[in-house]
Amino acid sequence: MEGANGPGNVQSHYETRGVSGVSFEQSSLLAGTHIDDSLTLEPTLRHFEHLKTNDPDLFKLLSKDVEELSHILDIITSDAPEIYVDGVRKYACVKCGTIHDRRLRANDCRYSDLGLKPYLCHGSCGLNSCKKSYSSKQLLNRHCEYDQVKKCGRCGRRQSKQNFARHTSSCQMQT
Repeated sequence: MEGANGPGNVQSHYETRGVSGVSFEQSSLLAGTHIDDSLTLEPTLRHFEHLKTNDPDLFKLLSKDVEELSHILDIITSDAPEIYVDGVRKYACVKCGTIHDRRLRANDCRYSDLGLKPYLCHGSCGLNSCKKSYSSKQLLNRHCEYDQVKKCGRCGRRQSKQNFARHTSSCQMQT
């Protein structure tokens, strides 16, 4: 059924209902936009029921996307499960299964596996313009450790302690 509301024409479906400029990716999120709000959960469910009976092709399309997003959100938001190894509590990464001694490290492993970088500097390192992000709190802290950063007397750039000697030997600026 390739009508105005058939598969491949999701944008047209939402435009006829007063929502314009909706892409295919956004359409799958549109139905679940207010799921967390208990006041709008019932109308959202009614909307899905309406789609199920009146436009089964669009319902299948959206349901598949919602299932995929739900699976991804489960991985992103679920905490690392506790496991016991030789009577000692450990935590496993939800994505790859690597065992860690702390829950935070297992969660950071998951972020790294998924390619996410939720830890943002926002100038905590001393540079107001710093926009770097990291997959682990440990890497962000290493970046922000002030005593590990030295300022070049020639060019004024800040370098990590481990890279400072290399920078000063190759710095082209004159004092």
